[in-house]
Amino acid sequence: MEEMKSRIEQIKTDASSVQEKKEALIQLGKQMIQEEKGLVGEVQETLHNTWDELQDENIPAHINLQLENEFRQTMKNLTKEINRNEFQLEGKHAKEEILESMEELRNSTSWKDVMGKLYALKDKWADLPYAGKDVDAELSRKFDEAFNEIMSKKDEFFARLDEAKDEAREKKRALIDRAKKASQSTQWKETSKEMKTLMDEWKTSGNINKEENDQLWEEFNDARQAFYKAQAVFFEERDKQQVEAKAKKEQLVSEAQALSLSEDYKETSQKMRDLMAEWKAAGFAGKDVDNELWDAFSTARNTFFKRQDDFYQEKKGQFRSKLEDGINRRKKQLDDLTAINHDLEAEIAEIRAQDAPLGNQDNRWEIMNERNQQIDKLQSYIDENLRKISGIRAELNDMLKKIEDVKE
Repeated sequence: MEEMKSRIEQIKTDASSVQEKKEALIQLGKQMIQEEKGLVGEVQETLHNTWDELQDENIPAHINLQLENEFRQTMKNLTKEINRNEFQLEGKHAKEEILESMEELRNSTSWKDVMGKLYALKDKWADLPYAGKDVDAELSRKFDEAFNEIMSKKDEFFARLDEAKDEAREKKRALIDRAKKASQSTQWKETSKEMKTLMDEWKTSGNINKEENDQLWEEFNDARQAFYKAQAVFFEERDKQQVEAKAKKEQLVSEAQALSLSEDYKETSQKMRDLMAEWKAAGFAGKDVDNELWDAFSTARNTFFKRQDDFYQEKKGQFRSKLEDGINRRKKQLDDLTAINHDLEAEIAEIRAQDAPLGNQDNRWEIMNERNQQIDKLQSYIDENLRKISGIRAELNDMLKKIEDVKE
């Protein structure tokens, strides 16, 4: 890439005209295609950017068009070469990664794992892209060298039976240590799986002489049986506890069923809560039994609480009906008193609208005094009714609030 940039700078310096510089850029692109060196996307981008910088309106249009077409074709060919080069680079990198994996396999003695990975790598190698003639040949040589070395080491390993026995012995002792450690666990489900895994590994741990194998097996199996014995004791005790829990929950079911038809709702509600607390403390009776007893227990409780809810809903309805009657009566009282006051106010207005009395002054004064007394009396009735209206409205508002509370 640095070499290409240097050559571009050289073109800018040596070529005297824009046309010559463009022609030189086209030649540079063609040379790079032939040389097949450093063909990456950045090369094409740099050539494009340099081309775009070269502007000269003095170049004849037909020559400029010819140069543009030739440059585009060169870039198109360069794109193909870049793609081919990147494809080969992809193959090269993938094969180098496999060679790195092969290096890891060279130092392994877990032959079952090694051979599985080795042939998997070989199959993968066969499917990888071509990396170019010289590069591909060198990479293939390294692969074959590593493959043959690993195969030779494998053959040597299996040729040494004593070494295989030592490995088997080490595996068995490691399994014994793991079994002894696992035998102290109380995680029954997980450790049962682990014990099965240890047994599976024991079966594939290899062969040693019969006498030593029998001795190691006895030690290994003793650890396994110690775990299974402790597990059996645990589940025996758990079964006993489940029997007791079953008996206790059956008793609670009977008590709940006996209370389900009670009409002493306040006291029975507390008893039902107490029964629920006892249920939670009774322990586990086994999944199926627990589910069956819970269905019966919850049915009895739900029966009672449904009846209790219906009872209180009925009482609430009666109370609401009573409130509604009281509200209607007070509304009617308000209407009646309001109407009476309207009549009284009309009567006062009628008295005030009467003509002034005739006669001497004493007579007129007596008549006016009588009228005022009538008005005062009527007004006293109105004031008394207003006090009644105020009291009734207070009662009505209180009833309306209560009926809203009942609805909630």
